[in-house]
Amino acid sequence: MVFSARDPIGFFEERTDSTILRSIYRQVLIAWIESLVEMTNGLYLDDIIRYLFPQVLRAKIDLRLFALAPLTPILGVTLEPNKTATAHHALIKLPYAMITASAVRGAEKVVRPAGFRNNYVRLQSQFVIDDKTNTLRFSDEVTPDEAFVYAIVIHGPKQGDRYRNGFVHIVFLDADGVYLPGRIKLEERFPEVLEEISGVEQIKDNVTVPARTRQQQEADKS
Repeated sequence: MVFSARDPIGFFEERTDSTILRSIYRQVLIAWIESLVEMTNGLYLDDIIRYLFPQVLRAKIDLRLFALAPLTPILGVTLEPNKTATAHHALIKLPYAMITASAVRGAEKVVRPAGFRNNYVRLQSQFVIDDKTNTLRFSDEVTPDEAFVYAIVIHGPKQGDRYRNGFVHIVFLDADGVYLPGRIKLEERFPEVLEEISGVEQIKDNVTVPARTRQQQEADKS
């Protein structure tokens, strides 16, 4: 699909250096690997790993996104609270976009509703429907210098393996929180990144999730 600089995705693509996209993909992959290694070190029962892995992964993603801050002077990363301030999320800031990351169970699964995401959606420029192409684009009243979009890095597991990453996509939301047509599939854009981290990936491939019993844990303590 070809996008123009007047639609949200084309606007983002035109202004975002590939180094930034590649680095985001790399950090997300490493966070998945680190989370798996940390959770499968033999200290936890399989059912505990199942419940805690998403929380560990979320923390790892936020920490890894902070490593992007020195990448370019135009990029900043901050920790922003949710509505009740009981949790925080990493927010990547660019002059023309804001980006957050969310785990989803499948590539086509829409991120759950959240107040902070709704706020970011409201901050982006208004879109109108182009009757000729039946696509969304920025209103003619919005100049490229004024335009602003909100993007989400969605990531999730391989089919049949909840502990290993299967996709990392950048998606965009309309005013109703629905994905716009088209997305940036980082695993297709940067397949060489997997080779780059092959050493870490090998650690990941050799790890299996233990199914230790409570009796085994009690024996360890005695």
